[in-house]
Amino acid sequence: MTKLVNRAKMSTATTGTGTLTLGSAATGYQSFAAAGVADGDVIRYVIEDGAGWEIGTGTYTATGTTLTRTPSESSDGGTAITLTGNAVVFVSAVAADLGDALGTVASDTLDLSTGNFFEVTAADQTLVFSNPPDVHKFTIKVLGGGSVAGFDLGIASYDAVSFSVSAQETSPSGVFFKPDGTKMFVIGTTTNTVREYNLSTAWDVSSASYLQPFGVSSQDTFNTDLFFKPDGSKMFTVGAGNTNKNVNEYSLGSNWDISTSVFSQSFALSGQDSSPQGIFFKPDGTKMFMIGVQTDRVYEYSLNSAWDVSSAVFVRFFSIVLQEATPMGVAFSADGDRMFVLGFNDIVYEYALTLSWDVSTASYLRNFSVAAQENTPRALTFKPDGGKMYILGSAGVQVYQYTTGVASIAAISYPASVSFASGSTPAAPAIGAVNTVDLYTVDGGTNYYDRV
Repeated sequence: MTKLVNRAKMSTATTGTGTLTLGSAATGYQSFAAAGVADGDVIRYVIEDGAGWEIGTGTYTATGTTLTRTPSESSDGGTAITLTGNAVVFVSAVAADLGDALGTVASDTLDLSTGNFFEVTAADQTLVFSNPPDVHKFTIKVLGGGSVAGFDLGIASYDAVSFSVSAQETSPSGVFFKPDGTKMFVIGTTTNTVREYNLSTAWDVSSASYLQPFGVSSQDTFNTDLFFKPDGSKMFTVGAGNTNKNVNEYSLGSNWDISTSVFSQSFALSGQDSSPQGIFFKPDGTKMFMIGVQTDRVYEYSLNSAWDVSSAVFVRFFSIVLQEATPMGVAFSADGDRMFVLGFNDIVYEYALTLSWDVSTASYLRNFSVAAQENTPRALTFKPDGGKMYILGSAGVQVYQYTTGVASIAAISYPASVSFASGSTPAAPAIGAVNTVDLYTVDGGTNYYDRV
């Protein structure tokens, strides 16, 4: 551990980048020895030489009165500065000596001289510890990294997890999740109300709790779906009633708080289908897709102004009649290479697009049945990475949760000099999860141990 003493400041006539030969105490200060620095002590030093400066650790030698230099920071890019013979050096604590100081991480290297708290993201790497003080305790916060190969119905399976919305809506027709999975929204044709739910565990529908409603009957009395802009500042609903067959756009005064919604404008869908059921937007808001049950088609629109439905222009369509005569919902993968259609006959269909976001290039791939959970599904949506799929049913009046992706968790290893009490290296956390590892050294980094 570096030694700290009070009001110790000395001059040095040393030149160059080598070991300091200490002179006399500066006016109003003590010499290192008078302040309590003993032979062989390791101290934290600061050198000032005109505009140049250097911070580091050094070993004090009483005979000859010298101080070695191991810089951690300096005005010369972290290396030892070239002294002119007119410098002063003093003992001072730095951030790493004063509690949980955030240390520097460069790629996979932790500079232990810069702090005692480090944040890293697992990325199939082995950590490297540099510049360890003689005695040092530190914590590593590890964020789980990796990737998910998702949006794959070929591996789909039911999670045996669901949530009933029957207490709020007896005929639910649309479902949407906040991109971080902490909120769920449901719309229904009976009450024509959007319902907001909080999820205490992200993406786990069984953890949902009802929060508040927002009525949309002023725009349409038979609402079939809903969608949100990724930042939660806009909401869109689909009406399929006798009067209006529109996409209705609302602005939210407070993102993701539906109670702050205000209707702004709409776009008519009746020119393409008299019974629109589902909508989906490209993540940048420049394309909109609608699926209609009257024509059994997915329609593609371009938005000249992103997220402004009044600027929508019909472009093309894709018929799904060979697979499904009663389509209820449509969704796309995050890159627009996959399209999914939900049928009223308990089937989800997957299509490949040779040109991303161009429905005319779609070709049928495979399907997945949800009949074991729901015989009248009404809407579907996916987690942004495609690892989860959610089906909303009007018979069971529930949201059902499925796995549609495989996670590849990034590994993280520690130097061979680290010994863990359990005998094994801690496993890397799941993607997005966090683990902390507490370590210490008492021999300048020759060996490290976990604090248990």
